[in-house]
Amino acid sequence: MKSQVVPRVRIPMNEGGAAELGQTLARALSNGREPEFGIRRHFQLIMVNLHQPVCALLGAGETLYCRFPAPFVDTREFSYGWNVYLL
Repeated sequence: MKSQVVPRVRIPMNEGGAAELGQTLARALSNGREPEFGIRRHFQLIMVNLHQPVCALLGAGETLYCRFPAPFVDTREFSYGWNVYLL
């Protein structure tokens, strides 16, 4: 975030990335700091992954859209949030 005009949101592309970022933050805040405030939101996804049948037919396993398996209709819950710490 150094030398940026406005804060930027950084979103990992997978859950493993989020866990790794969380561990890094935990080490940085290991002195017992508590967040000043936090916000949590969630909503229901309804995504139709039209590329999945094409990936299966073409066997395009490691291409960008085919790398991660996904259901044809994705109805997972998407959750996000922020904690703000005073440094």
